[in-house]
Amino acid sequence: MPQDISATYPFYFFNEDKLTLTDNSFEKYVLPQLKIIITEYYYILSKIGPEIADVIVIKDNILELKMLWQNFHDNCTNIVGESCEMVLRKIYKKALIVDQLTLAFKSKSLTLNNYSGNNNLIDNWLKVVALINEVAGINYQQLHTLEEILIFSSQENISFDRQYRELTEIAQRMLILSEIIITSSLDRKYRGLFEELQVNMIKDMEYLCNLEPQQDFFIKKMGDFNFFWNSFNMKISKGTVVLPGNTNITLTVIQNRWNSILRLYLKNTAFISPKDFPKATVSHRADLDDNVVFPDQTGSSAGSAATVIEPSTPDATSEVGQQDGQKTSVPAPTNTGPEATSTGQ
Repeated sequence: MPQDISATYPFYFFNEDKLTLTDNSFEKYVLPQLKIIITEYYYILSKIGPEIADVIVIKDNILELKMLWQNFHDNCTNIVGESCEMVLRKIYKKALIVDQLTLAFKSKSLTLNNYSGNNNLIDNWLKVVALINEVAGINYQQLHTLEEILIFSSQENISFDRQYRELTEIAQRMLILSEIIITSSLDRKYRGLFEELQVNMIKDMEYLCNLEPQQDFFIKKMGDFNFFWNSFNMKISKGTVVLPGNTNITLTVIQNRWNSILRLYLKNTAFISPKDFPKATVSHRADLDDNVVFPDQTGSSAGSAATVIEPSTPDATSEVGQQDGQKTSVPAPTNTGPEATSTGQ
């Protein structure tokens, strides 16, 4: 009996053991493409509401803060040596930046001229301000605890286990709030669409690219990524949901990037026909967007209306938007690390 792999990739049947992409190729080709997809997604959000750009900057710095904390936990169980204290000082410096950004945002948000006459958007924006205030309060607690640790770190026989537990919870809470804030100001007509993609694709992609860059994690998530991206893209490209701003070019670019990743993984993978599976093993198959590129049984691509980009090292910038005849370039995210710039700017 054929192996039930529908749970591994519920929208397309392939044998995971047949995937031959090396970890080096994954880091060289796939991760850079995923990072730029995240950047382009946030570019779309900034086109819908320019004020969201300030929220994205805050979220990016909180993500970098989370990366620094992970670096600390991976390498320091306690304050031992100058290297660990240096990481804590970097965390403190980044927390100060978040504090400055939230303060500037609150000052700027006192004017709601962009939402005059639209009570729904005003309510949404007030919710964003309330969430930013919550982030600022939690971050202030983090700064206070970090100051306490740095002052007494040179003292012997002092345990900071309680403080580390508190700071770990704070970092996670701030990251969750920053993800909620991103879509909170959007119009209700398309807020749910972005929330669905944010929770089921973008959030995991950011985790993959910044905190856990492992190919196994991507392979397990590839089916979900494909389903939620095609659902999002189909509703917009088919006109079910109309977004403000010029976002069609960016959506096409993201679609092509995603197709190139699928082609890289699946072009040499033996296709397993659904008819070879017992009906009981086939779980919630979905109708795929016509633009999605999948190899057929002979290995050739079928059903693609989009141009597939062969994997290559991305340029320093990618053209992701065009308005009034001018192209807009968004920098490609850099490599991950404690000092790296996170995606989504």
